[in-house]
Amino acid sequence: MKKINIIIIILLIIPFQLKAQRQQVIEPTNLECWYSLVVIRDTIDRSLKIDDTMILKIGKTHSLFYSYYTFYNDSLRTDPVGKQIAIRMTREAIRKKDHSLMPMPRSTDDYIYKSYPKPGNNTTFTRLEGKNGIDYFEIYEDGDNRQKWIIQQDSVKQIAGYPCQLGYCHFRGRTWKAWFTTDIPVSNGPWKLAGLPGLILEAYDSAYHYHYTLTEIRKQNLSPICLYNFWEQQYEKLDRIKFQRLRDRRYEETANDRTHAAYKRQETDEKDEKPYLSCSIVSCSLRPGTRDHVNRKCSRRQRPIGIAGCKCGDFFPGT
Repeated sequence: MKKINIIIIILLIIPFQLKAQRQQVIEPTNLECWYSLVVIRDTIDRSLKIDDTMILKIGKTHSLFYSYYTFYNDSLRTDPVGKQIAIRMTREAIRKKDHSLMPMPRSTDDYIYKSYPKPGNNTTFTRLEGKNGIDYFEIYEDGDNRQKWIIQQDSVKQIAGYPCQLGYCHFRGRTWKAWFTTDIPVSNGPWKLAGLPGLILEAYDSAYHYHYTLTEIRKQNLSPICLYNFWEQQYEKLDRIKFQRLRDRRYEETANDRTHAAYKRQETDEKDEKPYLSCSIVSCSLRPGTRDHVNRKCSRRQRPIGIAGCKCGDFFPGT
């Protein structure tokens, strides 16, 4: 009887230990801001875009910025019950031919921590696909993430009921414009944007490749800011420049592999008379302006079978 009780106690403790391994509380959240994000994925055809929902959790010292859909995907697929739910949702999305119904990341896999582990530093946890699977990375930035803002004093705009001013800066190869409000004196905002005398409610680059807009502010019943490791992986530490070089190599390698696979699949399809439809552009992970999306046609039925250079490479049987 005693042994049975010990076993029961162990079984009860294990889930809590696993949860503790997957998330580590950093500090309480004081403010939670929800943003809509629109990303232009093809600079030639601007109608090809991704819609995402982003969350900014702000604490006393640190903040966390991430995609709602990435968080939902990670938490769902690393839970035994959640896995079954994800499978059912994926099947339903394929049946309806609607990728938006899939529990999957949309615009980014990044979890961005500002002023972590110390003030002035940013740390990003992310993952990259490679030939041998998915690798996990911890990217640190030492002080090179500050923006030098110029505030346009005569600018006025109302966003979500708050009076806002316009600031702009040059950061990471783009000119950013940001509308902020001093009614919320928090020097923070979406992505890595910060440093203005108030919370950023709207931000976009000059080419409108990325556009963040505040949709909601929550102040009660907030979950804490945590370090997440849903997949229980070891993260390789890299600085930002080294990671960028690695990412560019991975994208090029993966794009070449996908293109070759698309041609090979086309040969098989023509023999079997089973054309394949490519995944939607929404699930493609190519960065804007790096490679054109080229639709390949089945020579027999003239139907799209793939996107040359598409990183995700998901192909579904045509109907």
